[in-house]
Formats: sequence, structure tokens, C-alpha cells
Amino acid sequence: MSIHKKIFGIVGLIFIVSVLISCGNGNFEKAEILIKAGKHEEALKIIRSLAEKGNPAAQFELGFSYYKGKGVPQDYKEAFKWYKKSAEQEYAKAQTGLVEMYYYGEGVAQDYVKTYKWANLAAAQNTEYVKLRDVVGKIMTRAQIAEAKKLASEFVPKHRETKTGWVNQIIFRARSIYNKQNK
Repeated sequence: MSIHKKIFGIVGLIFIVSVLISCGNGNFEKAEILIKAGKHEEALKIIRSLAEKGNPAAQFELGFSYYKGKGVPQDYKEAFKWYKKSAEQEYAKAQTGLVEMYYYGEGVAQDYVKTYKWANLAAAQNTEYVKLRDVVGKIMTRAQIAEAKKLASEFVPKHRETKTGWVNQIIFRARSIYNKQNK
């Protein structure tokens, strides 16, 4: 295969991936517009569809909707479920959602070690969350902080662990399309 075909193949793959990502983002942007217009139920149909496909931003938004009771009945257990799916894909906002739920014991047993773990993971991605982690640390023992840091260091994001994160799925689909076109 010539170098030109390889370059066009790579450019084509990048284009396909960007189109697929933007299609998902377009739906998400539409849902955000609906939320701002107060049409939560309509927005949640789009968000739920994206969340079920593994989109971490949509999973967070669905969790937040359940947490606040916006467009759905307030349900902390359901909020926790969606926050956790998103947080496990390294979505910092969802990680802070878990911080709040573990800190106050909403939908889960109160657990400062898990609170600190998720706050530490969020702080590793965004320095805005360092204060949050430090506030939690002030009410913990040194042993609890050490345990939480150990848990955070052992954390393996789901998309890395399973290779089926939503971005990886898009890339896999794009490669399949590319390979079919170049046979």
C-alpha cells in the first residue's frame, strides 16, 4: 500500500470518528437546549439514549436529573447508579457527584473513605476539586486518608479496563468502516 493511501486512510478514519462524535454531541447539545427551555422530560429521552450507549456526559446528566428530581422523580439510588457509570469513565463532574452522595449518605451508606477516593480522582483531573478533597480530608484520620489514597491509586477506568468505552466503540466502528472500504 502506498504512503498516500495510508495517509488518506488515516485522514478518512479521523474524519469518520469526528463525524460520529459530533453526531452524538449534537444530540447532547439538543438535550441541553431542551433543559434550558424547561423541557426536561423531552431532553431526558435523548440523554437516556446516550447514557445507555455509554456516553459519560449523558450518564452524569441522567444521574443529576435523578439526584435533583428534574424531569423524573427524585431517586438517589438511580442517581448513584448513573453517577458511578460516568465516574468510572473518569468524568470528573460525576466523581464529585459520588463525593456528595458518599459524604451525606444519600442513596448509599455514608463513607468518608470512598468520599475522599472520588474527590482525589476528580482533583487529579481538575484542580478546582482539590479544595473539595482537602475539606473531606480534614474530618478523616490519617489511616482513612491512606486507605482512600490506596483505593484511588488502584482505580482503573472502565473504558481502559474493558476497551469498550464509548469513544473506543466509535473508533472501532470507524476502523470497521475504513477496513471494509479498503478491501
